[in-house]
Amino acid sequence: MNHYDTLEVSARASPEVLRAAYRSLIQRFHPDRRPDDPEAAARAAAITEAYDVLSDPVRRAAYDDWLAAQQAPAAPRAAGPSPAAAAASAATGGAARVRTAGTAGTRGTARPAPAGSSGRWVLGLLVLAFGVGLATWLWPRHAAREDDWASLRQSFSAPGHTEEELQALLRRKEALLQRQPALREREAQEAARDREARSLDLLDQPLEIYLGTGAMTIPRVQLVLGTFDGPALRSYILKNRETLVRELSRALNAAKPELLLGPDAEHNLQSMIQDTLTTALGTQPQESYPSTWFESPGRYGVVAVQLPGRYSFKAYGAGPT
Repeated sequence: MNHYDTLEVSARASPEVLRAAYRSLIQRFHPDRRPDDPEAAARAAAITEAYDVLSDPVRRAAYDDWLAAQQAPAAPRAAGPSPAAAAASAATGGAARVRTAGTAGTRGTARPAPAGSSGRWVLGLLVLAFGVGLATWLWPRHAAREDDWASLRQSFSAPGHTEEELQALLRRKEALLQRQPALREREAQEAARDREARSLDLLDQPLEIYLGTGAMTIPRVQLVLGTFDGPALRSYILKNRETLVRELSRALNAAKPELLLGPDAEHNLQSMIQDTLTTALGTQPQESYPSTWFESPGRYGVVAVQLPGRYSFKAYGAGPT
């Protein structure tokens, strides 16, 4: 079976047809989709190897020559130069033709080419050929990497997965990141955007609480939600913001002043806010939920509280501290 048979295409298949065939077959025969098929891994490897060769124009041409020789072993073949020598000969011939055309019409007197010009032409053409070959070699791999990532992300987003299936997909994700380090930065950027989308400001105006000897002003309270069902919870919080802020104000006004004025004041304040909202929302952020693309296991509820603005305390009869 040759590479064209492996991809189930004809020998005249275009690059687009090759790419479509590869996508279809690698999805059908991927070992993760056929855990009970002992031949799936070998078939997937053969599909990948066939696509690697046929998607590269240079390698495909060499493979076609080899395939033709295998299919007609008795046909006499004229001795000729190697592919590298033929390429150099063609480049040299092209340079000679360019020089001949450049001297046409000069009163019939041939002018000798400057010393070394032929070598420069050959070198330039070889560099150009190398650049084109390198680009055509790299692009299919870049496209295949993007296809694998998009396919994996789409599979993970499909509903109905068990936790075991989600964990298997996450292992495939990590394996892909190991093979393609360039995806790490992209993954980090996507994770940062996801966290930003799960963050929201609770207060629409500064919150003032009373601690017996003075008042504390909190300008901002930023919440970070878990990755499980975050959009729905975010919508609920914004819809019921007034009620939640009222519950928070009641809880903080009842707190012991020394907890919010001592050396651990910020940590205590964050904990009180998170505990109050957890109770008000009826969520359990410490429990495990189905894994998500960015978090395993997933968490549901307010998982972190941040105080971006500097809160201050003003004792009665004194300036703020």
